[in-house]
Amino acid sequence: MRPPSGDVLRTILAVLLALAAGCGKPDQCRTDGDCGDGLLCDSGQCSAAPPHPPGTAASLIRDGASLLLAARAGADRFAPGGAIAIARSLDGNRWSPVATVGAPGDARAPAIGISGKRVLLAFAAGGDFPGGRFAAGASDRTSVFLASSSDDGAHFAPPQFVNLAPWSFGAPHGRIVQAGNDGLLPVDAWYSADDPDPDHRGDFAVVLRSVDGGTTWSPPTLIARGHREPVLAASGAAATALIRNDAGWLALSESVDGGATWSVPLPFVADARHDADLVRLPDGRLLVVFVGSAPADSIHALLGASAAPRFGPTLFHSLVAPGPGTTLLGPATAPLDDGSFITLTDTPGGSAGVDPAAHSNFSHYRESDLALRSFAAVGAARQLLIDDLLIDRADGATLEVEPPRKTGEILVLADQPWENWIGPGFSTVLNDGGRLRLWYEALPTFGDLNTRLCYAEWQGTAFEKPALGLVAYAGSDANNIVFPTGTLTYAGGSVFIDPNGSPAERYKLVGEGTDAKGVLGVHGAVSPDGLHFTPLPAPVLDAHSDTQNVMFWDDERRRYVLYARNWHDVARGVSRFESVDYRSFATTGEQYVMLADAMDPPRHDLYNSAATKYPFARSTYLAFVSVFDYDADSLSVQLATSRDGIHWTRYREPAWLPLGGPGQFDSKAIYQAPGVVREGDDLSVYYSAFDVGHDALVSARRTGVLSRAVLRLDRFRAARADGAGTLTTVPMAIAGPQLLVNANGRIRAALLDEQGNAIPGFALDDCSGFAGDELNGPITWRGDSSSLRNRLVRVRFELTAARLYAFQFTAGD
Repeated sequence: MRPPSGDVLRTILAVLLALAAGCGKPDQCRTDGDCGDGLLCDSGQCSAAPPHPPGTAASLIRDGASLLLAARAGADRFAPGGAIAIARSLDGNRWSPVATVGAPGDARAPAIGISGKRVLLAFAAGGDFPGGRFAAGASDRTSVFLASSSDDGAHFAPPQFVNLAPWSFGAPHGRIVQAGNDGLLPVDAWYSADDPDPDHRGDFAVVLRSVDGGTTWSPPTLIARGHREPVLAASGAAATALIRNDAGWLALSESVDGGATWSVPLPFVADARHDADLVRLPDGRLLVVFVGSAPADSIHALLGASAAPRFGPTLFHSLVAPGPGTTLLGPATAPLDDGSFITLTDTPGGSAGVDPAAHSNFSHYRESDLALRSFAAVGAARQLLIDDLLIDRADGATLEVEPPRKTGEILVLADQPWENWIGPGFSTVLNDGGRLRLWYEALPTFGDLNTRLCYAEWQGTAFEKPALGLVAYAGSDANNIVFPTGTLTYAGGSVFIDPNGSPAERYKLVGEGTDAKGVLGVHGAVSPDGLHFTPLPAPVLDAHSDTQNVMFWDDERRRYVLYARNWHDVARGVSRFESVDYRSFATTGEQYVMLADAMDPPRHDLYNSAATKYPFARSTYLAFVSVFDYDADSLSVQLATSRDGIHWTRYREPAWLPLGGPGQFDSKAIYQAPGVVREGDDLSVYYSAFDVGHDALVSARRTGVLSRAVLRLDRFRAARADGAGTLTTVPMAIAGPQLLVNANGRIRAALLDEQGNAIPGFALDDCSGFAGDELNGPITWRGDSSSLRNRLVRVRFELTAARLYAFQFTAGD
């Protein structure tokens, strides 16, 4: 039975520890305090307590008032013949006697968890089991077994084999956690070494799910290929997986649906020597503990600066806990009641029969006891200066939006009967394998609110409107209308290409409409070619959003993301939804991500968002927000940026797409299309423009045009120095010594240590410098690149009449 309180547990543990350790001073004590440090008092007798539990490769969790630990015992970490030992402690200093769980052959790699009143134990085992190919002493290939205990880990039911198909072998890691209603067990899985299929080679981080408290487990769900040693932390239905790739980078992957699907792993720190541990603290922060090589074989703890440090170069705090100067493996960490942490590591002896208790090392530390350092894990990813996240200090340099250049082109006009009122309206332009394709909206008359989605394609000098023969208008199908084809009304939509979709649903359309049953909402349609669309039978979202709705597949979150416009109090705002299923966003809940605030002038609100996941840099989200000025009856476009698509920074000045002058076609209203279109090293953004205001459109006819603005790759925002200036970054974990800059003007750079001192060989005078206008201009130094290994660096850019837009570190040749 689980102890009902900490006092009861202390009494039980004191009795158990005293009985296990033998007599000390009979009949001479009443409390533990009478016995001195390290001794327990039981029935008037003082006894020595075990200083730590036996075992290596431990799994450590909090269970009520006590710590519960599972560790491999009876043999060294990599030797055959081990079993699993279970022990409890109140403070990590004194431990109960162990309960040993046997296994067929050999047991290792335990993972422990709590489900209701049961203790769940998973471990890897080798020997004679179904589907196994393990020969003791000849291989470390294993499969997974599960056992449970209903008496707090004192006794376990016989272990049960878990089928890992399609993987042949596997080993648990970390601990079993609860995500929503599901139990989640992380497993490092692999195929047989002699499997001829090349797709079966390498490591696979997977998770098993249980919806019945650990009695039965689902087939494995893949977290990520090419990664190993998954460890999980969960809060509600959300779970985060810590995994390590072949290059030694730790990465985080996220699930918001109880472990059913996982985001693309985001590497965030290099040079992890072995498996790591992950703990979610009571305040929501994530604590990552691993063994690194700088300083040699010490324990490192990374504490996330926010509750969700998983996308982009998020800032972390680095804590270095002291460790012995020997090889450390398998950190297992738990928070204690007093706010401190305890981390157990082991030092394998490398031979059978070694007493594992002699190889356990505990580090006990507090956040306040350790050196706090902030850094950004940028690796080899290109870093756009879309915000100030990476900037520690700017002197003589300013960071500002750099608007694109309007071309003044009139690319499409309303010149057909079905385009009589507002043409073109909201639009989408996609570079589809070299084909420049346009979908745009038009209305026959103001009284006809059934918007037509029309199609055009670039033919070298102009967008041409083909006679597609798909939708009848005024008795003829000789037009370029592609949607709607039935009784669905439609407005405010966009088209996207879904890399996650089947061939029959490669193109997807989302927009507001009313179906034949009169159901108003955001509806969807699918198409194999972008021309023949089939409406979905029900709305994807039960909401009113009468502006351009935007959806895309987020390849990092592995979710469909929908941005709509909804009314917040009495003003318009941008809301966001996400789902693993394109057909339904009903269960995800609305999340307002952009609203007008005190920094905006009075009587302004936000119209359409044109939200976009930028495809040419990781964790970069852009929105091109039309801001409505009620008094001027006008809309101009502002740039907003984000690292995760949820938390946005909106830049009000200068406007991204300002209104044109009096009499120009874009003098009163601009609605930018979502997405950016790349052609070589240049980008185009397309927009619908009007010379009458929002409210005046009621009486307007054929007023809209499609035009575009152009910019060079990645150049949305710049660090600018008209004379001389410097820009210094926060400390960063980088992939290598080769620096590439997207910039113009003259730039030198120095690499600094965390305190801001130049690293020898990497000062400004050691730098090759850069001059010109390039997207990937190289900067090199005379210093020895090996001196940068496994250290954090700052970069100090020296700008002279220059603009810096982006930079990237690579390993070089």
